Amino acid sequence: MTQVSIFADVSSLPANLWRIEHAGAVTAVGSSAWQSAASWVGLQKRFRKAAVPGLGDVPITFSACPEVASSWPEESASSVSNAPGDAMLASLRIARLVGAALIDMLTGAQSSSNASRASPPICEGKPWPQIIVLALPAWLSAEQGRTLWQQSLEVVRQQGGAHQAKALSELPLSVLHSSHTAAFEGLELLNRSGPLVTAALLLAADSWMDLVLLQPEAAAARLITDKNQEGFVPGEAAAALWLLRVPNTKASDGQHLVLHPPALARSAFAHRDITREPNPDALTQVFREALSQAGWKPEHVGNKLSDSDGSVWRASAEMAATARVMKGQNPDEWQPATVLGQVGAATGAVHWALAAQRLRHDKNAPNSLLSWALDAGELAAAVAIERTIHDETLTATEQQSRLQGRSHTETAKTFSARFLNKKP
Repeated sequence: MTQVSIFADVSSLPANLWRIEHAGAVTAVGSSAWQSAASWVGLQKRFRKAAVPGLGDVPITFSACPEVASSWPEESASSVSNAPGDAMLASLRIARLVGAALIDMLTGAQSSSNASRASPPICEGKPWPQIIVLALPAWLSAEQGRTLWQQSLEVVRQQGGAHQAKALSELPLSVLHSSHTAAFEGLELLNRSGPLVTAALLLAADSWMDLVLLQPEAAAARLITDKNQEGFVPGEAAAALWLLRVPNTKASDGQHLVLHPPALARSAFAHRDITREPNPDALTQVFREALSQAGWKPEHVGNKLSDSDGSVWRASAEMAATARVMKGQNPDEWQPATVLGQVGAATGAVHWALAAQRLRHDKNAPNSLLSWALDAGELAAAVAIERTIHDETLTATEQQSRLQGRSHTETAKTFSARFLNKKP
């Protein structure tokens, strides 16, 4: 993982609450966060089934983004690397996805702030991000990650965002590589940033649309086919989150979602090891830690925002962990993966971006969510998310002033899970 010096190694930092100020996303069911969220609510899948040259004669189910990243599997013949270390086609797709998610986020920010197109879309009273964390899949090398970022900025530039691309290129960048928990790890990395960092971008993207990636999965019968209903649907997506560090969950300008510090844990063995009983220990641990970080009791959880896709191994681990941590509770469950497919390193950030859109438009907007991801390997992650309470007496400037004057040891006070009904 490549880090920059702005990240501090200190034990007493400000309480780490990050409000999602703007969210952009692109998935197989929409070229914007709002389109994707609407498709998810309407359960409008865009899964395709086709026999892919190089993966055998049995058709596989997949969820590609042709509007953003071009056709697949029609272009898949060119994706086979001739030598180890060659850049794969999937990395080019990820670059396009990141660029599209950034454009969606910047467009939303520009619209809400009425900023001129000739300048960075800085919202009135809200700071331009000071750092960027980019979460990418583990198979990408450090060099590929740097190249991908430049390609993503070129996408923004080509779409008429030359000033925005230049402003983004000047920000300190930290790239990390992981799998389904990558965005959670990115959020944890942001929590180690210095106290003067009050705004940041958290980006995440992944694409399974590459023969090199899918060949071992197909050989191990881990893809969904007519003969294998316990496989997964490979997908692709990207999300861009403009985050503001805040002292609590009060907001002066409408409803937002606030991310508490995430929890991460490692299992004793791979979660998707079908030769063993499902191991819910890691998921149990991150559920408890995420609730503790937020100061929640189990009954504060109104919704679970999970990466469940219908697979038995994920469902078994979730049911066992939920029974241990939230005894007698029955939160509503949101499962974007059932519409989007498995989107890997983009999982957390994409789910948060879509949840932020649902908060603004859904009649059944949540008050509190527990978001989690279970890696096919050994990692598990969770984070508590709260809806802000509108406070007309608290301006953005006052929030910023309070934040800068807070003691590093002050305990964050949150509101929505305490004083709102836990369910809509």
